[in-house]
Amino acid sequence: MSGSSPFDGAGALRREYLAVDWAATALGDPAGWSSSLRRTLELALGTRFAVLLAWGPEHVMLYNEAYAPILAEKAPALGRRVEDVFPEAWDALGPMFADVLAGRGATWSEDQRLLLDRRGFAEETFFTFSYSPVPTTTAVSVSSWTSSPRRPARSSTAAGSSCWPGWVSSRATSRTRPTCPRAPSRSS
Repeated sequence: MSGSSPFDGAGALRREYLAVDWAATALGDPAGWSSSLRRTLELALGTRFAVLLAWGPEHVMLYNEAYAPILAEKAPALGRRVEDVFPEAWDALGPMFADVLAGRGATWSEDQRLLLDRRGFAEETFFTFSYSPVPTTTAVSVSSWTSSPRRPARSSTAAGSSCWPGWVSSRATSRTRPTCPRAPSRSS
């Protein structure tokens, strides 16, 4: 691992990782990253499961390809603080991060309702996820292993109307629109 880039396993995100001015973030230049951070990132980048690492007390975001679709239009968010990327959900997420950083163990949220503004309007989304401490020799960090939502996501537009765009997946290719699509038939 010595001498290699911590972003070698980032796949399609490698260019985005290389474009971040890491020295301007709380993590600093990648050349000075701890072996714990480098190895944890290597593990996260190597899995096909959606993974967000929110590293250190600033909750600096590092994530893999499977997590990127969860961000939708908030991407790229690499090197940014979770609180800055998801301010609309911080009242729900912040206390969970605080508990993990305070040493109270991992969290578990099943079908957690979060109103996320990922496409220019509020989406009512449901995620199952856990925040877990990543043991290090220098700091306590948080990792988030986020699964695909298991319920239909109800999206509410800024105008207040609402619709059911269908099943939301972390690997969804279609985009939810502020206007309501035709309701799916019962047979679909």
